[in-house]
Order: sequence, then C-alpha cells, then structure tokens
Amino acid sequence: MPQAVGTSHLVIALNAFSGAIAYDRQRKIDYRLAVILGGVAIPFVLLSTLLVMKLESPWFRVGFAVILGTMAIYVVKRQEILAAERGEPPPGALRWAAAASIVAAFVASLLGIGGGAFHVPILCLILGVPIHRATATSQFILFLTSMAAATSLMLQGKCELACSKTPRQSLSDAGRLRADIMGTSPYGA
Repeated sequence: MPQAVGTSHLVIALNAFSGAIAYDRQRKIDYRLAVILGGVAIPFVLLSTLLVMKLESPWFRVGFAVILGTMAIYVVKRQEILAAERGEPPPGALRWAAAASIVAAFVASLLGIGGGAFHVPILCLILGVPIHRATATSQFILFLTSMAAATSLMLQGKCELACSKTPRQSLSDAGRLRADIMGTSPYGA
C-alpha cells in the first residue's frame, strides 16, 4: 500500500504542475496564499509519509471512505460554499486557514489523494477567495504538497517509477475485469 500512495502522489504532483502552468498563464493563482498554506502543510505531509508505512489496509479503507464521504458532502453543499464567498477575510482567518490546510494536507497525503477538495473550501469559506482563484491556488498548493510527499516516499523506496505492464497488457486486464464484472468472462465468474 505505501508504494501505491507514493506513486499516486507522483502522478498527482505532475498533474497539478500541468494545471498550475495553465492557471499561471491565466494569472489566477494567489501565490502568496499558496506558499503560506502549502508551506505550513509540508512538514506535516512529510510526517504522514512516515506514518503511511504503519497504516494497515482496513484502516486505509475506512479513512478513504470517510474522505470520499466528505467530498460527497462538499459536492452537495457546493452552492452554499460558493454563496459564502466574501471579499475581505475576518481577522485571524489566515491562521484558521493555515491550521485547516495542515489537517487537510496531512490526511490527503496519508491517503494518497490530492487534497484539492479540501483546499478549495478552505480558501472560499475561511478566506473568502472567489472560486476561480481558489481552484487555481489550490492546484498550486496541491503541487507543492504532493511533490513533497512523492519525493519523501521516493527516497524511502515507496514509489513505483516504471510501469510494470505495457499499455496492451493493461487494456487486456481492464477488458477482462469488465467482462468479469458483467458476468460475460470466458475466464470464470
């Protein structure tokens, strides 16, 4: 499982880098906020990469289910979140956002997911950042934290850099899995 988390972080970091380049061209990233929120989170992301080795598979599944449930609530409540955007954040909001960023990045890193679903609401609800800027800024935070996690896990030997199967083998496996699920597989139920 730690190898899957490391590989996931590497893919997430590369994807986030690509997205950040596009958002940078549009001048939508608030780099000041991204560096503050990403910077305070990175030490906790690195701590999570040490703890991922101790995470047993059933606990991973429970944690992942909780995270998916939280993301589902966000999707349902998205309109309320968008309506809550404010112009100026209240005093002390940056401290609350930094604390929330630490927790979000730690949990996301531990589970091998990006964390953008957490950072966008943090930026919108706590700091009053408009959604288009929050999405772009979150993408850059995601790049920073996922790259830190991927680097740490690579140094620990917990990141698969080479694909063990050819694209043809992967497609064959996917087709076989689909057939198994649909009950039409010649290889058994």
